[in-house]
Amino acid sequence: MEDRSEKEKVILYEFRKIFNEFPSGKLKKYESPDFLLLISPKKRIGIELTEIYDAISEEVIEYTIRKKEEKIKLYQEIIPFQLWLIMHTVQFYDIPNHRTLSNAESSSFDRIFLFHNELRKISVVK
Repeated sequence: MEDRSEKEKVILYEFRKIFNEFPSGKLKKYESPDFLLLISPKKRIGIELTEIYDAISEEVIEYTIRKKEEKIKLYQEIIPFQLWLIMHTVQFYDIPNHRTLSNAESSSFDRIFLFHNELRKISVVK
């Protein structure tokens, strides 16, 4: 069985392969957030990965964003240029209309995604 760190690397590399807007740069494993994308000496993106085990719904997405928001202060210690949240799942889903997600637009995360690795499907939440 893969350890968590290796699983996260695989998921992020798969996401990177299919998300055309993913900036080029060096990915570095980190703890909070899970990864840093080093674009230049002064420009980096903090990337937090989290797995959703429950059936996908507006409530589950909003809960996940809210729980990750609680860790924002830890992420900001590294002063990233941006913060991304990638929620990955193996559940089949239709993404709720992101405009109805009350906490997505007001989130401190600059970009939020829902990613199904097996289906190679990315939904932009923010």
